[in-house]
Amino acid sequence: MNLPAAFEEKMRALLGDEFDEYIACYEEPRYYGMRVNTGKISVEEFEKICPFEIRKIPWIENGFYYDGDKVSPAKHPYYFAGLYYLQEPSAMTPANRLPVEPGDKVLDVCAAPGGKATELGAKLQGEGVLIANDISSSRAKGLLKNIEVFGIGNVLVLSEEPGRLENYFTEYFDKILIDAPCSGNGACGKCRVQLKKGELDSKKTLHISDEEYQEAYQHLHYQFVASAKAVQIGHAIDPTNMIGCMICGITNYPATCDPKDILACQHQWEKNIYYCGDVQCLGGYGSYVTRLWNEHNVHLDITEEDLTDLARGTVDMYTFSYYMSSLVTTHKVTDKVSGNFSAGQKNILNILTGDGLLILMDYSII
Repeated sequence: MNLPAAFEEKMRALLGDEFDEYIACYEEPRYYGMRVNTGKISVEEFEKICPFEIRKIPWIENGFYYDGDKVSPAKHPYYFAGLYYLQEPSAMTPANRLPVEPGDKVLDVCAAPGGKATELGAKLQGEGVLIANDISSSRAKGLLKNIEVFGIGNVLVLSEEPGRLENYFTEYFDKILIDAPCSGNGACGKCRVQLKKGELDSKKTLHISDEEYQEAYQHLHYQFVASAKAVQIGHAIDPTNMIGCMICGITNYPATCDPKDILACQHQWEKNIYYCGDVQCLGGYGSYVTRLWNEHNVHLDITEEDLTDLARGTVDMYTFSYYMSSLVTTHKVTDKVSGNFSAGQKNILNILTGDGLLILMDYSII
């Protein structure tokens, strides 16, 4: 891998004699890892039922290597059942080393996407409480999904600036884990600082990397296919079965009548509501998905068999779980309010009543 010269000089100064080993590691094959959810199955039982070849990670008692070039564990039903979490071996270490015991009160400060939080929750064994926080509301949604799949019930998911947590949880926790997000410097395979014409573009730092978008959209596609197959099986068993889907209902409204706000709001609906609903209800991806994928360099593995299953396995009814409503704007936001686990622009609605009374209503988040 050809790294920017300025970056190499910086790393050479930092690492000294270890720099050559650091550069050599870029040529080594990637290690793929999975961590068993001991809250649902023991390591021994998982080894018996695992459908692909795995080998132990020496320093993680419930961690395994697998050959990611030959198998795709994210496609297997065990993944969707929450029996394991796919995670780089090195990333498993922080949660593994924190000595959490059942009954502890534990805080994971930078929890998304859930690799650490799911392990901490499993260690609690249903006792005590886990507070899983991430300052990014968009990443907190993925965090919530992973915690739900793992079956962890004694948890509170927050999206809050860490400094403000002290106001509510003073001297409350027994254990606190802060595995702060890195800058992305040099991690060019999973980079949060984009490479632009061979140089690091420090002015464009990504909140979520393109690789994370790739994985998320690919996993979502696998879920669509699994859903379509389940619908077909359900109808084959009994044609009168009514099978539906549920969408997370976080709705958006344009903050102003500015066409840019209206278009931005439309894009939010396409990404958050229509994307899943169109596939499961209409049997295929909408025309707007090309733009969504191109925004983050996403290239999905979609087979003709997948497309056939999606078309044949449409649901009979559409439902949604409504959480809250928020505003979308392309303008500078100076005043925000919090919702369930997300924040949005504060909106003041002026209502002139029949008797001339002016009422100010804040309805930005319900």
